[in-house]
Amino acid sequence: MTRHVVTRWYRAPEVILLQRGYTEAIDVWSAGCILAQLFQMMPGGPRLEDRGPLFPGSQCYPLSPRVRGESVYSSERDQLNVICKVLGTPSDAVAGRLDSEDARHYLQSLTPREGEGLASHFAHYVDENALNLLQRMLSFDPQDRITVDEALAHPCLEDVRDPARETVAPARLAFRFEDEILSPGEEELEQHYLDLLQRIQGP
Repeated sequence: MTRHVVTRWYRAPEVILLQRGYTEAIDVWSAGCILAQLFQMMPGGPRLEDRGPLFPGSQCYPLSPRVRGESVYSSERDQLNVICKVLGTPSDAVAGRLDSEDARHYLQSLTPREGEGLASHFAHYVDENALNLLQRMLSFDPQDRITVDEALAHPCLEDVRDPARETVAPARLAFRFEDEILSPGEEELEQHYLDLLQRIQGP
């Protein structure tokens, strides 16, 4: 019903850029942001008072109000700028795959930078496998981002994962309203979900 989703600090670049065709890769990004915060709790990590989100933006163009007199593209507090400060600005090829001219202009208007890199934040207390997983989860381009299945099979999780205890949904749930030409309203959407739950639970 809206493209304004995901808490700002955990919002994937493609959501910030209002891409219409985003996938479950946005959840991989959000999980990566949470994983980065969990890593800070490891021995050798920052003190409790210095821990926090990896990308603590205070606004998110065009989803947040613009500060009077401030150019949105130059704001260091803007969420996409905060991400690029760590990861670097993406290539022209990545920008070229965006589905709107506004998004391409926004991305190309950011100051080009190499980025600090994730290793500068974690390498001194996070091992190579864990850092590799984080880097693949926080790939700017969703096409390059690790999938859920690949992440679960990553060597970083080898010692803690027990596939025998995992459950997998038998099939992808089909939502009838996704095939409709017109977007449903809030009441119609609620009814669709109620109908689906009734079919799942049975009489």
